[in-house]
Amino acid sequence: MEEGSMGTPKEKMGYALQESKQGKRFSEDQVAFLNDLFLFGQRTGNKYDSKIASEKMKSERKSDGTRRFTRKECLSSAKIKAWFSFRARKQKELQDGQTSRARRSTMTEQTILEAMEEELEELEGDFIVTMETENYYDDAEETLEEMISKNRDKIFKDDED
Repeated sequence: MEEGSMGTPKEKMGYALQESKQGKRFSEDQVAFLNDLFLFGQRTGNKYDSKIASEKMKSERKSDGTRRFTRKECLSSAKIKAWFSFRARKQKELQDGQTSRARRSTMTEQTILEAMEEELEELEGDFIVTMETENYYDDAEETLEEMISKNRDKIFKDDED
């Protein structure tokens, strides 16, 4: 609005001026109807076209024979198409979220298993070394006698001269 010469608000005039529209949410019945169509399309693989869904919405009847939706409640094919796109995107995001959570838990389990296997290999290596070391010290006298007998001439050569 603009101010006129007398300080009173002056309205914009013109036949082509756009009117501002207030967006409103779909009713529970509309959402239930659209959700049923969407899920039917997901189950069967034959997804509803938004134009056919709009026509079906206009002709939908209750059990007592009255119209399920009034003329004002019937949605255009563009609004139905937008809702189907929104619903498909949300479903994909949920599936991707579940997949990534499952992938993360699998990766975590694999990481834990790999760490446990590495630790087990290290422990087995330590055990083998320990066993060899124990065998070495248990047979120390035999090993010493064996070394002396093999190298007797080198060891006692200097002493004989």
